[in-house]
Amino acid sequence: MARQRKDYNLLLLSAKCIECVVNEFTDLDEVSAKFLYADILIAVKKVISDDKIDCLMNLSLVLNEISKIMNDEDIKNYQHSDRIGNFNLVSLACKNKAIKVLEYIFSDKLQTLYNLSIKISGFRKNELLLSVKDEFSHNAFYYAIRSNMTDLLNILVEKWRSQYNDEVLDDILSQSYKELKLRNVSLTREMQLFVQSKILDLRFFHESTAGSCETGNSWIEIKERIELIVRYIQSIKNDYWDQDLDEKFIFIAEFIAKSIHILKELLRSTYDRLPWEEIEFCLILFIRCCKNSSESNLVYNCVLNKKQLLMHLFNFSVVLGAQHHKFENSDVMQLAKSVTLPRDNVIDKIIENNSEFRELYDDYEKIRNFCSLEVIKTYTDLIESSDTTGKRRHLLVSRLLQVMGEHLKNTLYSPNLSTTAANALLASLPLGTREIITKLRDSLSHEEALYIRSEIEKKTYLYKNIQRDISQIKNLIPHILHRIRIASVKSLMKKVKLSESIEDIREFYGPYRQSIDQYTKEIEKTILSIQSIKEDFECLEELLLSLDKAINDKEMILFEQMHYLIQKGKKDLEILSRHFVTTCSLFLTCML
Repeated sequence: MARQRKDYNLLLLSAKCIECVVNEFTDLDEVSAKFLYADILIAVKKVISDDKIDCLMNLSLVLNEISKIMNDEDIKNYQHSDRIGNFNLVSLACKNKAIKVLEYIFSDKLQTLYNLSIKISGFRKNELLLSVKDEFSHNAFYYAIRSNMTDLLNILVEKWRSQYNDEVLDDILSQSYKELKLRNVSLTREMQLFVQSKILDLRFFHESTAGSCETGNSWIEIKERIELIVRYIQSIKNDYWDQDLDEKFIFIAEFIAKSIHILKELLRSTYDRLPWEEIEFCLILFIRCCKNSSESNLVYNCVLNKKQLLMHLFNFSVVLGAQHHKFENSDVMQLAKSVTLPRDNVIDKIIENNSEFRELYDDYEKIRNFCSLEVIKTYTDLIESSDTTGKRRHLLVSRLLQVMGEHLKNTLYSPNLSTTAANALLASLPLGTREIITKLRDSLSHEEALYIRSEIEKKTYLYKNIQRDISQIKNLIPHILHRIRIASVKSLMKKVKLSESIEDIREFYGPYRQSIDQYTKEIEKTILSIQSIKEDFECLEELLLSLDKAINDKEMILFEQMHYLIQKGKKDLEILSRHFVTTCSLFLTCML
């Protein structure tokens, strides 16, 4: 631990104190100077652990100034101290999830800390700083993956790829990832997909001879990846059209999903020709349903059955295979550039050229709406059930508004809630709250969103109103979700009506034939939820009737209007409930 000094503290070192530390170092004898130098290095490790970037920058300047007044031999002598310990700062930054620190270590023009790490650790080759193992037998990549921060890992990957061999990087990433999986370390889905896509990219295309230096991919490599996706999609369609799904299918489907994720970034200019986001989302959701077959979801299983998804994938592969010849001679960098077009116009154009995609867009809208509303509902439930106050509650409310803003964004590259669903949600809100969420939706950067959220925190009256509006959203979303469920079941029943055999009917629901066993549980869950809404209506009606004797003639008009709306709501809900139970019962009867 660094010592507290009279005029400064190394752990809280300000820019004003840099000269003070350097002057003290100059005035000290050899033994004291060596002790101070060790204190500075220990302080560097401590501020990295705390991600104090400003203090680290000041300490780095101190070390740089000391290096100017001391010869290399003396400094080398000072660096050999048992008190300092392991001084691999890259590994330390990754271990402590200090992303700003890592960026600074690599971006600092003087490279003071980076070079010091190499000298003190005794390495000759720079790449070892990223890959060498510490006293716990872990390297920087291991800690970066364990952090579940893809941005942190990406900094390491890009640093390595800008200077060193991709094949070695493949080995390091694979080994670190495998070790974490064997240790059963919890990794987010995002991190797993990120690592797997990087490894996939390195293994198939690690030596780019004709590629762009900015994308790391040549047209030949992109073409090979396209042909690989087309081949695998056609393979699983042929193999599993009349067969039950198994672990092999999930493995291949995940490979296809990762490849689509990589390709869509390389071919962003083709978003006006291919439904990249839609096919990727449907495939990922289907894989999730396959892996969690015990967690049934009525909407997902009604909309995305096995044959439906295989047909969507096949249609996509056919168009992808035909389209890639049209941009074969295009510049790779031009292919990666985004297009600025309204999503609705693009959809119309794509369907006009390839009518087989109409059903994909319809299915995507149903499951995307349901998924986005479920996410928003989760956050509203969290706020309603939370008893936290003050800053923590402010944070929860701000996060909900941010999530709503993200899910209301329905652009070509980020398609979420459909315009109809978004308008239904926004229409329930007062103008002020609606404007805030719309601004968050339209914000072009995280900085803009942060500014809007800080304004909410400053205005107390606005914050109170928003909390009230959240309750309205919470009450509205279940109604919309029930309508989506009913529409999904109705659509399923139309397919059942046209089916020729019981075997065909079983194929209509979910990824597995046995998914129908979960159908009853989902129906019961939905009916209970509808019953809860009925009870809310009845409670509201009782409260209104209790005011009957206390109102005057002028208020009677408003009273009658409110009573009419409640009765209408109850009636509509009753009709919806009856339709839902009837259609579900018919389907179950067909299965007996």
